[in-house]
Amino acid sequence: MTRFAFCLLLCAAPVLAAPVPKVKPTVLDGTWEMTENDFYGQRKPDDLWLLWVIAGDKLYVVRDRDMLKKLNDGEKTEALAFEIRFPDPKDSSAFDLVQNAGKPEDEKVYAGRLELKDDKLILCYPVKTSEKRPAVCRRADGLSWNVYKRVSDPKPKEK
Repeated sequence: MTRFAFCLLLCAAPVLAAPVPKVKPTVLDGTWEMTENDFYGQRKPDDLWLLWVIAGDKLYVVRDRDMLKKLNDGEKTEALAFEIRFPDPKDSSAFDLVQNAGKPEDEKVYAGRLELKDDKLILCYPVKTSEKRPAVCRRADGLSWNVYKRVSDPKPKEK
């Protein structure tokens, strides 16, 4: 290998190994209340109440009033925590929900699509982490399809 090729390889190596940059989803920041939910193409019960609280690259799934209060007060909570990533800056609808972020051996990545229309957020992603990102956001077998509305004063059910 020539010296030039070797130097080029050494210079390119850090660029090739660089992780995908995280994009802060500031447009999504806030509290989102679920209004519709299909799981495996089947509608979930109407009494299922969930909030998604998004702050920067963090997403918390909140199931009741106590959990929401703890999260807002900065206390430890049982809320499911995910990291939200946007892996392709050219495709604003593609997102990854990462469970156990920072623990490569335990990370679970749900590769999905989203649509944002005013204060309405539609998300769909495969139920299994081994499945590919859907080509479009739609209701279908094997996908979780959720509709959320942005809320400023959520009314969670009592625990």
